[in-house]
Amino acid sequence: MVRRPTPIVGAALVVVTALAYANALPGAFHFDDSHSVETNPSIRTLANAGRFLTDASAISVLPQNQTYRPLVLFTYAATAQLFGVRSGPFVTGNLLIHAVCVLLVLAAARRTRALLGLEPPAGSVDWAAVLTAALFAVHPLFSECVNYISARTESLSAALSLAALLAYLSAREAQAPAAEARWTLAAALTLFVAITTKLVAASFLLPLLFYELAAQQRQGWKRVLPRAAAMTAATVGASALALALMPKLAVRAASAFTPVQYLRSELPAYFHYLRLFVAPYGQSADPSFPLAASFLEPRVLASGLALAAVVAASGYALVRRRHAGAGLAAAWFLGCLAPTSSIAPLAELVNEHRPYLAGVALFALLAEAVVLWGPRWFRLGGEARAAVVSGASAALVVGFGAVTVARNPVWRTEESLWLDVVEKGPDSSRANMNYGRSAMAKGDYAKAEP
Repeated sequence: MVRRPTPIVGAALVVVTALAYANALPGAFHFDDSHSVETNPSIRTLANAGRFLTDASAISVLPQNQTYRPLVLFTYAATAQLFGVRSGPFVTGNLLIHAVCVLLVLAAARRTRALLGLEPPAGSVDWAAVLTAALFAVHPLFSECVNYISARTESLSAALSLAALLAYLSAREAQAPAAEARWTLAAALTLFVAITTKLVAASFLLPLLFYELAAQQRQGWKRVLPRAAAMTAATVGASALALALMPKLAVRAASAFTPVQYLRSELPAYFHYLRLFVAPYGQSADPSFPLAASFLEPRVLASGLALAAVVAASGYALVRRRHAGAGLAAAWFLGCLAPTSSIAPLAELVNEHRPYLAGVALFALLAEAVVLWGPRWFRLGGEARAAVVSGASAALVVGFGAVTVARNPVWRTEESLWLDVVEKGPDSSRANMNYGRSAMAKGDYAKAEP
């Protein structure tokens, strides 16, 4: 039996999230916000809600940026109707969605640990799950999903994907066939909405099914197959609907890269994101990530070999059920990133909001290391163990949270954002142009001219 998180733990995590992002709330519109929010007439009223379900053009005034995202549009229209088209309320909406994701991560971490046979004794707090959610709440890499309004697509689809996972696990644990069928339907419908919120959520099908391999107690194929079939049907149906309603111009304008160019450049991107999780310095809203010219470039070749080794190790761990938790975490991380870091070219090689859902796996591994593996390695017990775990956990949460608090003001205005990008990538012509334009808009021509 999986115990539910106590309300006190959930409330504490919400408070931690709010403290990390309190200084983000003034906010501003950036990047795609200009055509999807600021100048978008379709979000001015909820009376357009019916149109959102059938018309991909409602998402943007620019034809090349029109994609099918009805739930995102509904949240935009609700915010605009209640508060007007002002950046502050939209950033607050992003923060609320992030807080919901934090609570869902807490629930998912607890359920996953129980599935793996790692649930703590009755009456004790699952500190590994709590630390996983706390790290997810405050890590600075996810500050883009709060501060950048259009990155709501990432966090909203992640929330729905996590909800689909919880429903799927409920179906798996159900004793009665009718209850299993209801939970399976709920999981499939939730994943369907997640994919129509952002198409990349279709990749969540693979990590979801890997849970069956990782489970301490596997079930027979007669129980697994109907659930897998339902989730696959939802994934295929939602993907087909989103692609069918997406204008052809938007498909053609998605990227200037060929699939081969994009793939070889994305192999090192996995480790770029991994480095930002471990050491989040040098963050940039418009990073200068190099385009790879050959698969034989040292960084590309090394990344490809390392990824192949991780895939092989993850597969072995899942099939043989040895270190299945680590195998599941690797499969989750790679599976969630694959749509944006493989052969489907996007306009940018890397973006800091892309690993939002993938990062849950890394935080789970870090939490296990702090709460479980570290004390075992050093043979700590009793008060010494509690002191080390508490101290290390607090240091990580406070340290990452402090970096997030320092990062939030960068998004305060267009000028502050592009100044930061110029400082991180002084050779970027786009960054210099946009910083100059923001300075010129203020009448600061001496700053704009260089």
